[in-house]
Amino acid sequence: MQCVPFAGRAGRGAARLWSMPVAGRGLAVLLLTLSVLSSALLSGLSATPARAAVLSLDAPESTGDGKPFVVTVTADAPGDVVLDWRGQSLTVPVAPTSVGTVAGSTGPAGPARWIGQAILAVPLDAKPGTETVRARPAGQPKAAPAVTRAVAVVRAAYPEQRLTVEGKYVNPDKAALDRHEAERARVKAALALRTPERLWALPMLRPVPGGVS
Repeated sequence: MQCVPFAGRAGRGAARLWSMPVAGRGLAVLLLTLSVLSSALLSGLSATPARAAVLSLDAPESTGDGKPFVVTVTADAPGDVVLDWRGQSLTVPVAPTSVGTVAGSTGPAGPARWIGQAILAVPLDAKPGTETVRARPAGQPKAAPAVTRAVAVVRAAYPEQRLTVEGKYVNPDKAALDRHEAERARVKAALALRTPERLWALPMLRPVPGGVS
């Protein structure tokens, strides 16, 4: 009976001692060699870095000030995507799907892809010009190479409505001003909320009927 080192089930190089009858030292050397080779191979595989996903980005060529727009990002591998837009970063989860199944698209399904969508917007006071949307795999620094799309910002025309109201609505009292500030803080907090989960679906519907002014 002879004790020889043998690789454990985890295959991570932690040798175990097994008692077994052997015909000679050749078998012990063979088992030890296989253990070392298995451990080295698994260590090499675990050290191999994962391949970064190849991304494509779909965004409108132009949009107006104060307007939202939809951005679609497609990856050839799973993993969240980060969109950089006007100084802010938004994490977009992607889900496995087939090309041709995104909302609004037609035609037969293609090979499996991971697709995510986000709604971006241009502030109402934005100046006309060109802005850039950047898409990069999550975990990569902002300075890393990214897929980009240029979006032209143009001046949008909005209808105006002029009203004549009582003076108390032009110069409200302190109680009304306090209520206004409290409501304004709640609105700002709601508008600043960013969630990785997509809490919306296309197409969107108007919450109430009527015109927009």
